[in-house]
Amino acid sequence: FMNDDSSLYFAMTARAQDFKASFFMKDITYLDLDLYFDGNGDGVIGIGDDSRLFTIGATNFSWEEGKWEGKVSWISQYGDLHLCQEGWWESDTTTNGKGAATLADDTGTLTFECLIPLDSGDPEDLSAKPGDTVSARIELSQYRDKSSDLSGCLGYDVWPAGGGSFDIKSYSKLVLAVGPSFHQ
Repeated sequence: FMNDDSSLYFAMTARAQDFKASFFMKDITYLDLDLYFDGNGDGVIGIGDDSRLFTIGATNFSWEEGKWEGKVSWISQYGDLHLCQEGWWESDTTTNGKGAATLADDTGTLTFECLIPLDSGDPEDLSAKPGDTVSARIELSQYRDKSSDLSGCLGYDVWPAGGGSFDIKSYSKLVLAVGPSFHQ
């Protein structure tokens, strides 16, 4: 994470060897990276708190047939979300910020980047300024087929294990930098 006077910047690269070998499977159908924030700084994850979601999904997985069709290719989506009720993150009416994600098939390397306004004026977004301490959680999830014939539900693996988006104790404290002042 980095910040300036108006934005928070996030960039992350994850390689298969950074996680347990079982985390990156060949049968994945999509991956999510979630950035969760205690948006109002009250120490409780509740209604209106902010999340940013990156999804990388396979474009040619046939749910009807339960198999891959041809070469696997990936699409990427970025979302601006907020907590609307216990356990449910919903897309904001207005998407503030920008984000992108990629997956390199040959190396299994994931790359995520985004810009988040520190205070967009949207009550469903993070509201902070340089010098503030913000509670944040990074969570990487993999969804995959657990059976060869798709007879069951999708598997779900999360890194880091434990805690979760509603457990404020699993969040880290992020102190926003204050830039230099120039006086004449």
